[in-house]
Amino acid sequence: MRTRALEAATMVALLLSTTTALLANDILVLGGRVIDPETGLDAICNVTTEGEKIVAISEHPLEGDVVIDAIAHVVSPGFIEMQSHGNNIGDYRMQVIQRVTTALELESGLVPIGDWYDGQAKKNRPVNSGASEGRVHSRIAASSETDPLATVDFFTDAQGRTNWKSDIANPERSERIMSLVEQGLRGDALGIGVNAGYAPVYGHNEDVARAELAKKYTVPTYIHVQYASIAVPPSPARICIYANQRTVGVQTGVVNGGFSVRDGELVLDAPNGWPIRIAVAV
Repeated sequence: MRTRALEAATMVALLLSTTTALLANDILVLGGRVIDPETGLDAICNVTTEGEKIVAISEHPLEGDVVIDAIAHVVSPGFIEMQSHGNNIGDYRMQVIQRVTTALELESGLVPIGDWYDGQAKKNRPVNSGASEGRVHSRIAASSETDPLATVDFFTDAQGRTNWKSDIANPERSERIMSLVEQGLRGDALGIGVNAGYAPVYGHNEDVARAELAKKYTVPTYIHVQYASIAVPPSPARICIYANQRTVGVQTGVVNGGFSVRDGELVLDAPNGWPIRIAVAV
């Protein structure tokens, strides 16, 4: 799922020129179709930059030390990949080829999020990155009575065990799960990742506790709904209903069952009969 958004660092200045030319800048992107979803701009323009900043976007002539011919091409903000499970340099290079400038691990997330960010800082990454706090990682750690590791291997190595997938946590275990999640929310986690497609059995109390944490820290929840490829309407409904009750946003990365399309919109068929309309970005 991809959306377009301008990187904040590049939007320090946005100047519409009314003169015939500006002083030379580092780079001139010449004659491309410039699209900016934030402002609604969609026009043939010239773009100039100085360092890492865009300094002018104009339909009038501009100048630059280096000229990039963008005629018949689209000039847009870099794409944001919101479901990026690959976190190594090779994965990021593939993202760049697809015009992605920000790769986010949101659906699954990782724990401890601080360790993951520390590891990312040591890489010569060609893209920006970020992640949610992963409830699945927290469930694995609590179920195995170990400390979580902020790696993909920690998740894949646990696939042979079933207790974190199919056992409803007792109060003590549930408390540790939420404690691990909350540690990340106190730091730089972008929300809570709920990969319920891989851990579908977790119970009402744990889900409510997760929703309360999302409300407390004013963060969204990113979900892969339960029961892969099996239509169970209450499963996606439960997460969305709790989120709606607590005015917290939900982004669904993978939809299995319990949804329908009505009038071009994705609609959640809630168990009590009233539909929830869901905004979808493709």
